[in-house]
Amino acid sequence: MKLNKFFSLLIAMFILIISCTEDNNQIATKYNQKGDKVQSVANRLEWVGVAHNDLLEYVLNNFSYELPSQWPDYDFIDYISDMADDYISGYFPDSLISSCGDLSDTTTMNLLIGINNVNTTISNYRYQIYNSNILTQRDITYSIKVLDLAENLIDSSNVLSYNDIMNRINEVEDEILSINWNNTENLALFSIALFKNSIIFHANYSSALNKKSNNNSIQVGFTPTELTVCGTIDFIAGAATTLSCASASGGMAAVPALVVGIKVGGKASGLANLVGRLFRWW
Repeated sequence: MKLNKFFSLLIAMFILIISCTEDNNQIATKYNQKGDKVQSVANRLEWVGVAHNDLLEYVLNNFSYELPSQWPDYDFIDYISDMADDYISGYFPDSLISSCGDLSDTTTMNLLIGINNVNTTISNYRYQIYNSNILTQRDITYSIKVLDLAENLIDSSNVLSYNDIMNRINEVEDEILSINWNNTENLALFSIALFKNSIIFHANYSSALNKKSNNNSIQVGFTPTELTVCGTIDFIAGAATTLSCASASGGMAAVPALVVGIKVGGKASGLANLVGRLFRWW
C-alpha cells in the first residue's frame, strides 16, 4: 500500500513537471513572437521582461485612484497589488500561480513598502544573492554584475542620456548571453530581461505622457535618474521574489517562481512610477 502511494506521488510530480515545462514553452513562444516588443530573442527568458511590461501597462492604463498623501499607504499598495493580481490570473495558467504560490502577504507588503529606499533595497538583495544555496557560482557572479550595473547607472545617471543607459545595459546583456547557461541557471537571465525592459517601458511611457501634456513647464517625462531608479526597484523586487520562491519550490528551474517574480516586480514598478516622484525616492 505504501509503495503504491509512493509511485502515485511520483507520477503526480512527473505530470506537474511536464505541465510546467509545456506552459513555459507556450508562454515563451507567445511572448517571443511579439515583434518589436522583444529586444533579445537570444535570452530564453526575454518573455519575462515583455510580460512584465504588459502587466505594468495594464496597471497604469487602468489606474483610477487618488494618489497617497503619505508613505506608506497600505490601501494604495493593496489597490496596485489587486490590479496586478487580476492581470496575472487572467493571463497565465493557474498551474503557474498555484503550484508555486506567492510570498506571504506580510512579506510582499514589507518588500513593497521598502522600495522607497533604493540603497537599502540594493544592499538587501546583494546579501540575498550571496547567501543563496540554490544558485550556481556563475549565476551569482552575473546576477551581481546586473546589480552592480544598476547601482553604477544610478550613481552616474545625472550625466547619462537614455542612449548611454541602454548601451551600458546592452553590453552587460551581451556578456551574459555569451554564456551557455543550463536550465537551472535563470537568475541573471531573468534580471537582465526585467531590468532592460523596465527601463524601455518607463522611457517610452514618459515620452507618451510628454506628448499628451499641454503645459511645457510641467516635467512629465522621467529623468535618467528616475528611469534607472525605477528600473532598479522593479527588477530587484521581481528577482528577489523569484529567488525566494525558487528556494522554497524546487530551484531556479521552477517556472512558477518566474511568474511570481513578474507579478511582484510589476507591483513595485507601478508604485515607483506613480508615487516615486511624490515622495522623492531618488
